[in-house]
Amino acid sequence: MSDKHWGRAAGRLGLAAGAALVALVAVTVPAVAAPDQRAAVIKVNFAGYVSMASWSTCPDLSVQEPGTVCTGAAVMVFYSSGSEQAGSEVHLHDRKNGVVKTYDSTCVVADVEVDPGVVERTCLLQSERFGRATEADVTVDPRLVATEAVATVPVQLTDWVNDTGTTGTLHVAADFSGTGPIRRIDERTHWADRYVMWLEGTRGWERNCTARATFDGTAVPGELVSCSMSRVRQGEMRVYHNTPA
Repeated sequence: MSDKHWGRAAGRLGLAAGAALVALVAVTVPAVAAPDQRAAVIKVNFAGYVSMASWSTCPDLSVQEPGTVCTGAAVMVFYSSGSEQAGSEVHLHDRKNGVVKTYDSTCVVADVEVDPGVVERTCLLQSERFGRATEADVTVDPRLVATEAVATVPVQLTDWVNDTGTTGTLHVAADFSGTGPIRRIDERTHWADRYVMWLEGTRGWERNCTARATFDGTAVPGELVSCSMSRVRQGEMRVYHNTPA
């Protein structure tokens, strides 16, 4: 898949680095702070296990002929708990539970003129399907040796060619096996402008892996292009809102 195509998939699943925390809680930043007053309007804590993998039948678009139909898929498995504080409202600590997210799509390889005389090889999205199951059967090994998950995922399917959309369910089974050494995670992100300050941190461990998955009993096609398993001891996101005078 092209970078743009998989960027869209990452957005659906929260696969970007450091986004596993944010993927569990959908929040917005209300402008509630008084002038010249900075207050924490969102605070999210997360702890647990995350395993994620993606597959593609066209991992290198440069070797594909225009007109080739490519498929891609991604699975993210959580066994985790968290808490959220938004403004003055505090949500109680969630119990640890299993969550499975999925994304799969089809696209057609094409050469697109992005600027006069500049042609880019890309993959034009034809259809996509994504969903999230919050009552998944998930088993994890604390040493990041293996993760297994089974879930019936409510999904939304969009046909971009015919501009139609439907809903349904997808039976998903996935297993992950850790490979290589376990690496320590200790990351901090700080971003700010005159209106918003964003603080994000993750501590724990991660490991590469191999993975297999089936959708409705059929093996996900393509090459495994990424796979990781993480044990997050402490993940935290804070967003501060400031209204200048």
